[in-house]
Amino acid sequence: MKQILTRVPDALHTLARAEAAARGVSLNEFVTNAIEHAIATGRDGAAPFRARAAAHGLLASTPPVAHSPGGVDAAHARWTARQPAGAGDAVVAALLAERHDGAQ
Repeated sequence: MKQILTRVPDALHTLARAEAAARGVSLNEFVTNAIEHAIATGRDGAAPFRARAAAHGLLASTPPVAHSPGGVDAAHARWTARQPAGAGDAVVAALLAERHDGAQ
């Protein structure tokens, strides 16, 4: 199990915490589910969330994030090369396969 430290606007944190509570899950579980969804579908699903934040005056603009050179497959190959044998490859491979199957 690994930890991710990320910075998010205060308003986004507030909304995410409230959404997690409304769903009856921890903030950690809510964020993990969001990441899994984004990987599995190739979409982050943030548009409705951003619309709700904007409607409440809580949307903060952030600079765009540079995408990985070569796309998801190249990023996965680079990540895999840095990992010890078997370090989550099965999960990543399954998510990528599901993503590719859904795109056809």
